[in-house]
Amino acid sequence: MIAKLTGSLDSRYDTSVVIDVNGVGYALLCSQNTLQDLPGEGAACVLFVEPLIRSESITLFGFSSETERSAFRLLLTVQGVGGKVCLAILSVLTPLQIQNNILSQDHVPFTQADGVGPKLAQRIVRELKDKANFSGEKSSLNSALNTPSSLHPEAVSALINLGYKKQDVLEAIHRVMEGKDQSFSLAQIIPLALKQLAGT
Repeated sequence: MIAKLTGSLDSRYDTSVVIDVNGVGYALLCSQNTLQDLPGEGAACVLFVEPLIRSESITLFGFSSETERSAFRLLLTVQGVGGKVCLAILSVLTPLQIQNNILSQDHVPFTQADGVGPKLAQRIVRELKDKANFSGEKSSLNSALNTPSSLHPEAVSALINLGYKKQDVLEAIHRVMEGKDQSFSLAQIIPLALKQLAGT
């Protein structure tokens, strides 16, 4: 089962993206919050994945954080809530907002989502009252593109998934960082490492 994809953002649409991983394009449906969190086309990115398997098709849903994926999985347990309704909810509410609204039994915010009426919103907060717990939320891996060098392993992973050998990647990153400020962000490291790998 696909749990995570690391590659480059090939293209984006209103409700989905295509991630290129070693020349294979994966189409994933995403919430608006995840779409806003993704970098521009051609940039390295990471998406957590939840596949929904039906008798006639397999649909991949992509998330910028593990917490959003956990919220998606939880919402799916409610009768009458499918994958697209989950994404509609996650497009208007963050996982933390979902948790707080469930714990306070406030169904009204859920009705902002397309396809969610008052009855379904009430069912969501009622059925999930004792299940909602997104504490310890992990930050989006895509926001790591602007974080310090402590996340260099993500650069290594992203470049390896673009088809480069691990040893070549490690050497390229070492050359980039040698004698430089160790506070380099991941967004700076990847393009510089790509130049090293290309021999330019």
